[in-house]
Order: sequence, then structure tokens, then C-alpha cells
Amino acid sequence: HKELIGLLKKSSAFDDTGIRDHYVWDNLWALAGVRSAIKMAELLEKKNLVLQWSRLEAEYMQTINQFILYVAKNEGINLMIPVSKNRLMDSAIIGSLISVYPLDIYDAGDEKVQGTINIIEKKYMYDDLYYNYIGHVGLGVSQNFLLAQVYRAQKNKKAFKVFDRIINSVSGVGTWPESMHPKSYGGCVGSGHYGPANAEYICFVRNLIINDDKDNELELLPFIPAEWLKQKSCIISIKNMPSKFGCVSFTCKRKDNSYVFEIDAKYIIKPKKVRICFPLLIKFKEIDAKKEAVNDDFIEISADNRNVILTVE
Repeated sequence: HKELIGLLKKSSAFDDTGIRDHYVWDNLWALAGVRSAIKMAELLEKKNLVLQWSRLEAEYMQTINQFILYVAKNEGINLMIPVSKNRLMDSAIIGSLISVYPLDIYDAGDEKVQGTINIIEKKYMYDDLYYNYIGHVGLGVSQNFLLAQVYRAQKNKKAFKVFDRIINSVSGVGTWPESMHPKSYGGCVGSGHYGPANAEYICFVRNLIINDDKDNELELLPFIPAEWLKQKSCIISIKNMPSKFGCVSFTCKRKDNSYVFEIDAKYIIKPKKVRICFPLLIKFKEIDAKKEAVNDDFIEISADNRNVILTVE
């Protein structure tokens, strides 16, 4: 079993099957832990630890990639991120998407990630939602938010379709069960009022409205549905949204064919630039009473700019 050298030992799956195996998601979480340790060592200026753990991180990443490549070659299939050595691609493969969100190990456009999504779309979708048939059977709400997050990272509008289906299934008290029945959309397993689903809802909406993943750049409205902006009474507003740069507040109001931004950010670390993205073509921008042509779907402004007017077609 040379292909397993360097991976974590067997463990029990989190999906109630009780099957012990070498699960890829265990190694993804462990790799993310090593990366976090490196960041902490850098902040503490522990140079020797940074070097030591960086070598470990590179070796571990190579081990995981080699195992994924081994599975594809051995099984004669396209690259994808398997569940484990023996389970490969049952419906628990949705868990492999943590490699994109929240762990940020693979880019959303990575071939391995797309191969995983292709399997999910081909085998495990029902009524535009992911259906789990192992463990907590049903339309898992948290798992569907995970799928929507990866679509979002890909700038794939399927994210909005999954999001809309989940929103339309919310209970009268504003929450969801852990897993929904595919016919009634009521709860079929687990908690009736499942807190983690609401947490994932908040995280998803936040990631539509701001993105602080990049080191020196803050994005506003990185990926929102165009329908939000086309409403005549469109107002998008956030207040004191936590980010790694500090608390961010802004309001976007529609006025005819223009959108007026009022930005109020309390930066702890000032980003070098702020990017405002739009799902509509921006014809002109107006900053400090100076109007300029744009003809693109984004603009970049200084972190000191507070008032911006965007005109669309």
C-alpha cells in the first residue's frame, strides 16, 4: 500500500456508516491545520518552525495529490477527489469539496474539483439539490450550502439556483432541518431546527457581498444575482461586517440607471485597493465628482474613497 504512505491512519467516517478507512477529508483538514500553524509561526517570527512546517506542508500536499492521481489511474477514471481508498465516489464525495470551501486548498477551477462536481451532478442531484443516500439520508442543507459555496467560488450561476431552492424550503421560523425529505421538504433526519444550516446561510450571503480572501484587496459584491440590482427599489446594505481588514459597512442604492455606493469602513489593516464587482456592465463611474468611462463589470478604487456612483446600460 505504497499509495497510503504519508496519509493519516484509518478512522471512522463522520457519516454514521462506521466504516474505517483512509479518508481524504481527514487529510485535507490536517493539511489546513499545518497551514494555520505556519501562519501563526510567521506572526510569532519563529523562522525555524516556519521552515520546518513549510517543508511538511509541501510534502503532505504532494502525498495527497499523488494519492488522488493513483486512484484515477488505478480505477481508469477522470481526476476527482475520492471519499477514501475503498469508497471512492459514493454520495459522501460531497465532503471532498471542503478542499475549496472552507479550507482553500484547491482552486475552485482545479481539474480535481471539477471532476468531483461532475460526479455529484451526474449521480447525486434531485430537483437541483444534492441528495445524500448514506448516513443522514435526504437533501442535506449544510451539504447543499457547501455545493453552493463551491459554485460561487467558480462564479457559476448554479450557486443561485441551489440557494433559491434552499431559501424556498425554509420553515416558518426561519430555519431548516438537518436533512429534508425530497418530496415534502420537511425534516426527515437529524435536528428539526438545525443551527449549522443557519450558520452556513449567513456565511454564504456574506461571501456574496464581500470577499477578503486576497492579501491586499477587498471585494464588494464579488458575486451577486443580477436580479437583485434590477429591482427598482434595490437597496443592498451591510453594517459592521467583520473582515480581516476591519469592520466594513456600505449601502448600494439604485437611482434610475445608476447605483450609489456609500462606504464606511473602519479598517484595522487598510487594503491597497477595493474592487466593486457588478453582474451588469458598468458604463461610467463617478468618484469625487469626476466621471470616467468604464465598460467593464468591475472597478477598482482607493480604500479612502467613500462615495461612488456607477452607471449601467
